[in-house]
Amino acid sequence: MKNEHHYNTSIVWTGNRGTGTSSYRDYARSYDLTAPGKPLIAGAGISVIAYSDNAEGTMQLNPDGSGHFTSVTLHPQVTIATGHDLTQADALHHRAHELCFIANSVNFPVACEATTAHAANDSRDI
Repeated sequence: MKNEHHYNTSIVWTGNRGTGTSSYRDYARSYDLTAPGKPLIAGAGISVIAYSDNAEGTMQLNPDGSGHFTSVTLHPQVTIATGHDLTQADALHHRAHELCFIANSVNFPVACEATTAHAANDSRDI
């Protein structure tokens, strides 16, 4: 059918350190995500402990009763495991937002004002 779009992706676990999943600490949580014609995305192995978001949107109502959004701002709060790299987590979050299919498909700006923190309360706004 002409209006259908089909996507193929593959994910491969790359965290085998030689003994598979013989114990919880003997393997990594890393992976590679691929899609035909797209660059490989390497999973960064950052352990997310908690994630929440309080999004805000502004919608313009028209006199005829229709309406449309004029902006959306996301406020994700991400907690990662102590010892994991906040700078890397920040960079990954920014890159994910830049590549976001939904944010790149709508006709209004989508902003992302994220906060990343270690489980031990070491936080930063990104």
